[in-house]
Amino acid sequence: MTEAERDKLLLDLKLEQEKISKTQEEKDAVWEKVKNNPDRIFMTEKESNKIWKELLEIQKSLLTTEERREQSMQVLRNNYKEIMANRKKDGAILQELKTELKKTKDEVEKTNTELRKLSQTVAKIEYEHGGKIQSLLDTVTSYPEKFDSIENRLESIETKIDKHSDQIYCLNSKVQAF
Repeated sequence: MTEAERDKLLLDLKLEQEKISKTQEEKDAVWEKVKNNPDRIFMTEKESNKIWKELLEIQKSLLTTEERREQSMQVLRNNYKEIMANRKKDGAILQELKTELKKTKDEVEKTNTELRKLSQTVAKIEYEHGGKIQSLLDTVTSYPEKFDSIENRLESIETKIDKHSDQIYCLNSKVQAF
């Protein structure tokens, strides 16, 4: 049963109790009339029948209201049993969730510990190999400079060799001409 249905039943129960109260007040009012007018005790048969009819209607209303109240109380009792059963199930589910949450928390802590160890290992490797890597990078960056310098020297030597080759050719030509 949903909360809305339960609330509706409680509201119906409250309205029926108010009707009972109103009916009881009407009954009390009739009794007060009779009580306050002792000389009217000997009523006419017509008045007596009218009062009896009113009393019978009030009694029927009370019985109907009482039956409805009893039905509402039975529904409330059944719903209470259902709510208590669901509460026990919810408690078991909550306990299971707590257990799973604790396991997850433990796993997260374990992962954090492993992550810290890994970070320390990486930092150690960076420290130990940092100098070596820097030396390698320095060497690699210095090679192009050395290559440029060697290339310049090689071009200078090739130019000299070409010049010397031309001079040798000229000298050989002169020697042959004589």
